[in-house]
Amino acid sequence: MIAALLVVAFALGYGARCVRPLSRIDDWAWEQIHVRTRDLRDNPARRRRPGWWLAQAVFAVEILGALAVRPRQTAHAWRHRHDPPPARGPAPVIDPDWAAKRRAAEGR
Repeated sequence: MIAALLVVAFALGYGARCVRPLSRIDDWAWEQIHVRTRDLRDNPARRRRPGWWLAQAVFAVEILGALAVRPRQTAHAWRHRHDPPPARGPAPVIDPDWAAKRRAAEGR
């Protein structure tokens, strides 16, 4: 009995890995956001789409899941989401006479 349950559990896990239902739900939610943006641009009268509200619920669950699994990293990312990018280092300077200097150093 336990062996059969384990086989079923492994089969369900394998199937979920192949189908990736959470990724599909997230893709659907992002598509609803883009559809809403396009609809508001093309026809501002269509402000109430049920898919948009369901997408907001999906995003809320994702955020709560991230907070439950990795609270410190999620809070840090949320606090610093609008920080400017770090300063870039100076650009490398290439000496135009490097080949001549190398030949002179080698004694040619």
